[in-house]
Amino acid sequence: MQNREVQRKMLKQTRRRFFQTTALAGAGIAASTWLAACVPPAPTAPPAEKAPEVEAPAVKAPAEKIVIRYNERLEPHGDVMRYASRLYEEQNPHIIVENEPLSWGDTGTKTPAMVAAGTMADMAFQHGMFHLPLLGKKGAWLDLTPLAERDNHDFGIYWYWSIDSLHMGPNDELVAMPMAVNAGENDLFWNVEMLEGMGIDQPHDQMTTQQLTEMWIAIQKQLPENAFAMEYGVHQKRMEVLARSFGSHVISADRKSCGINLEATKAAYKWMYDLLRTHHVHPDRGEGVPQAFYSGMQATAFNAASNIFIGFGPAVGDAWTLGHCTWPRGDGWWGTLPATNGTVIYSKTKYPEECWGLAKLLSSYEISVWGALSPSHITPGAIREAWFDPQVREVCPPYYTAALGWDTIKPGEFGALPVPYNARRAEFDDLHNNEWEKVFFGDEPFTDAFFETLQQQLQEIMDKPLP
Repeated sequence: MQNREVQRKMLKQTRRRFFQTTALAGAGIAASTWLAACVPPAPTAPPAEKAPEVEAPAVKAPAEKIVIRYNERLEPHGDVMRYASRLYEEQNPHIIVENEPLSWGDTGTKTPAMVAAGTMADMAFQHGMFHLPLLGKKGAWLDLTPLAERDNHDFGIYWYWSIDSLHMGPNDELVAMPMAVNAGENDLFWNVEMLEGMGIDQPHDQMTTQQLTEMWIAIQKQLPENAFAMEYGVHQKRMEVLARSFGSHVISADRKSCGINLEATKAAYKWMYDLLRTHHVHPDRGEGVPQAFYSGMQATAFNAASNIFIGFGPAVGDAWTLGHCTWPRGDGWWGTLPATNGTVIYSKTKYPEECWGLAKLLSSYEISVWGALSPSHITPGAIREAWFDPQVREVCPPYYTAALGWDTIKPGEFGALPVPYNARRAEFDDLHNNEWEKVFFGDEPFTDAFFETLQQQLQEIMDKPLP
């Protein structure tokens, strides 16, 4: 591994030429893997004024260097965190950032253990849905509002729903700064050449659920036995998106009530159930093939734009073209939920000012665009304008299409965080997934009694105190 001084020298060089070279290289990949007709010619609304580059707040340099411990991600999402760390050191020579990468699984287990033991790093990555609610409500993270107010930090540059989802302190204080975001696994992707070869029209975002069903049935008729027209799964987060796309919910807007027994929610579940049990366009238990969509064994996929686009180029190359649109809204609904990667500062850190400077940098326009144009192509942060950046649009077309869809959602219409207010997400999800899987895969019948029983059990979890 290169030492820190070599990394700094490389950073100075790569920073000057990164945007030109990466954009040109990425554009070549994107051009070979995108259906041009899927991308509208211009945004539905003009981008906001360009956010200024974030500079670290003036901090008087101490006699000795300050060392900040930073628990960042081990996966490709961590590339941008490591890049920002080196840049922050360059801007602040008196600060050393000790990167301590954790895998996704370790973030969910080791971080709570370190907080409990008092050995937590000064700052860390926390996913706003899977990690933040529990530790945030327990007061593990610093309230960032005083620091932001002191700096007159402009939160209007971010997607408003990403900031809303990070108010997870004991009294709903803002305890994280936003990084990469998505609005739920609610975008539709497809294999362009496969559908063309079948004589099937390309999907679009004004289709109805009935039209989707008919399309998948037509696709399935032309697929080999071990391939499928689509895949969705049973996880609560996905079923929440689906319920909201039917005008209902599993978890209410105030996150205190369960609605799985509502008629519209049951209709959403029945639609998904019939796709497998009646129409056989979805893989049954044990029939799914890992990476089936990339290998051409699955015609379409529902997911977040980042989950499909990150790694698509290396996995597929020029084998086939990726088509994309946001969730078809022909029935009048588009279910959304806020998913935000957050940067938190440990409430007991000795260096809140220094950590705040790095947290702001991680949320800046410069770092947002760098992340999208980097080889990992992660989503461009939470700054709205970064999603409309011309280079990002050229290199990462799905992000532009997703942002156009988000621009159609008015304030107040965006879905709430799909996590119980008492932060018992894991308990709620495990029960939901285990019970719904039994019905979805045919072990138990689809009945009103099932939903009434599950409603009662899930509500009991939501009524418990904070764990």
